Amino acid sequence: MQWNLLLAVQNAPEEAAEVSTSQGLAGLLLLLVAGYGAYLWLSWIQGILKGNAESTPACFEKSSPPGMRRPVPMIAAAVGSIWIATNLFLLVSKLSGEGMQPENLPDFPSLALQVVGLPLGVAGFLLLVWGLSGPSYALGSYFKFDRWKDDLLAGAELWLLAMPPTLILGMLASLWKTPDDLHILLQILRSGTEPEVVGLIFVAAAVVAPLVEELLFRVLLLNGLIQHVRLTVSLSVVLTAATFSIAHGVSDALQLFPLALCLSWSSARRESYITVVIAHVLFNSFMLMLTLLRLNGG
Repeated sequence: MQWNLLLAVQNAPEEAAEVSTSQGLAGLLLLLVAGYGAYLWLSWIQGILKGNAESTPACFEKSSPPGMRRPVPMIAAAVGSIWIATNLFLLVSKLSGEGMQPENLPDFPSLALQVVGLPLGVAGFLLLVWGLSGPSYALGSYFKFDRWKDDLLAGAELWLLAMPPTLILGMLASLWKTPDDLHILLQILRSGTEPEVVGLIFVAAAVVAPLVEELLFRVLLLNGLIQHVRLTVSLSVVLTAATFSIAHGVSDALQLFPLALCLSWSSARRESYITVVIAHVLFNSFMLMLTLLRLNGG
């Protein structure tokens, strides 16, 4: 789930001085985070130029010995890929239509089922399929939490590294995007809504989406391409990142690609579900917070 902050800001109402203050705070926070992310990139590049192998960020460090990867069952990867392909087909089929508008959204229970219940149900089914795939594919053999503290820090680092290129391409994309290109949930926020709906949007964006999307894309699709289709790691990373970006909407694909590439490369190298989920949680939560500051005056 992607928050097109730049476009939301461009079309935000300018109603009062307090709104302008919150917009300034949002801009300052964005610059601080993106600036520190740029600093991490420059430090990494400087280390590479000096031949310092230890300069590699922890989120991109290789965790498994060469030729060894945590096993992912083919059937679970196939079912997950089919679900992704189905959603891509539905997305393409809606490109020529008007799509869903905030004024004709389903009621709260239906919306909750759509953005929370269904994704969690799909994730639960995929994990069930995985668990029934035999002892060689025990869930514990992939989802390891023995170094969770390091994974949390690596996730925060990954988020910071993803911010600068995502911001740059977001600024570029804002040159041709219109308010109609905003994610439907952002359109709901812009139009004003009840607190429980805002809470639902937060849960969907900051909790459900990272958990489910990282399982689908970074665990099942990426490893399916590497382990079962036998593509190279680099090609698998690029294909997974491109698929993830397009799945969030063609209008958001360009600005999402750096984030998707960072998440996919980290998953291919570090093989940590926690790391990519934390990075995804931080990205969506931060963008949602900034959007609320911009649109609702804090």
